[in-house]
Amino acid sequence: MKVYISLPVTSREEKTRHEQVEAAKKRVEFLKGYLDNFVSFGDNPEFVSVFDLDYSEDLTEAVILGRCVTAVLDCDAIYVDLGWRNSKGCTLEYLAARTYQKRLFDMDEIQ
Repeated sequence: MKVYISLPVTSREEKTRHEQVEAAKKRVEFLKGYLDNFVSFGDNPEFVSVFDLDYSEDLTEAVILGRCVTAVLDCDAIYVDLGWRNSKGCTLEYLAARTYQKRLFDMDEIQ
């Protein structure tokens, strides 16, 4: 199963965009190990996030979000992390997943 990890990046509490990106990258790496232990995604799940795409802090938000939505549609499921409801990007990814009837996993429901 291919699972897209949706998490806030620019709506994080860190002060600079670079700090937000670095903190989000660390969270993604943590989640890739954590999720496989607590949620049954089947054999050898593949986790994908914005940072697995052609990502650069220099890209516009529109370009990044377009790539994220494309990645969501290419996955079997989406996992939305804490704070996703406060993120426009995560909300867009969530709505795309719902529209295309992807399996949904919400951190609030897993805990």
